[in-house]
This record gives sequence, structure tokens and C-alpha cells, in this order.
Amino acid sequence: MGEKLARIEPRSVEKLLGEMSWVKEVAVSRNWIKGDVAIVIKGRIPVGLYKGKAIDSSGTLFDMPGGKAKGLPTVSAATPELGLAAISLFTELPNDLRESLISMSAANGSAITSWHRESGRNVKITWGSPKEVELKVSVYRALLLLPENSNIRSADLSAPHAPIVR
Repeated sequence: MGEKLARIEPRSVEKLLGEMSWVKEVAVSRNWIKGDVAIVIKGRIPVGLYKGKAIDSSGTLFDMPGGKAKGLPTVSAATPELGLAAISLFTELPNDLRESLISMSAANGSAITSWHRESGRNVKITWGSPKEVELKVSVYRALLLLPENSNIRSADLSAPHAPIVR
């Protein structure tokens, strides 16, 4: 503020702002007629939390400005790519399963698991790969309706046509 317009170097301001991890794109321009500077910042959009940082859909890790975002899944995985696979599964889950989610993990692309709070107990769901999520959710809900499954602790839905409950 108060700096002479000729002394403002848009490229150096862009570089400085672009070094912030949450900034995806930045554009700085001077308007000589109006005598002002315009700064346009496009921030990264978090899709989950991975190793204490936000992660966007491209797999880029970044610090959230102003703290952690709420409502994002926390994922444990060996790589950001595996974390994104788990997050893609999370985004396909219906709202009630998203809200009951405690945590997610991905050992590899076909071994995604999650922990949910279900009727006062923790239930581990083994999803397998992020394919056929709608079918797997339907099978899980049908399993919960069976009286013999009233106290299940885990459900393996990796093969939805042959689920395993414990």
C-alpha cells in the first residue's frame, strides 16, 4: 500500500505469492490508467487430509491457510496417490457413511479400508478397490439389517457378491 505503481514488479509479487503451498495460480497486473494493482489468487481445493496436510485432487500436499478444513477425510497411505484412491472412494459414499467415518487407510490400490461409528460401536469396512462403491454400500446396508449381524465388528466388501462379516 502506498508504493508507487512503477516500483511494483508483478512477476516478483507473483513469485512471492506462488511460493505459498496453498496457492495454485496467481496473476498480478497493473492498471496504469486507474493507478491500481490487481492480484488474483486461485487456491488449491482440499479433498482430504494426508499426513497432517491438505491434499488436492492432483495429489499436491499443502498447508491450509487459517488452519484445518472441517469435513475432510483423514487418510493413511504409503503415497499421496494411494491417499487419493481412498479419497475418491470417500467422495462416492453416501452422506450417512461419510459422517460416520472415523478414518480411512489404503495399503495399496485394491486394499482400502475405513472405520465407521455404527450404533455405538466401531466397524471396520474393507472396501478393496474404489470400484462398484454403490453396490458395496447396498450390500453393507443389507448386511446390517440382518439380525445375526446386529453386533458386527468388520465387513469385507472387497468382493461384494461374497461379503464376509465378523
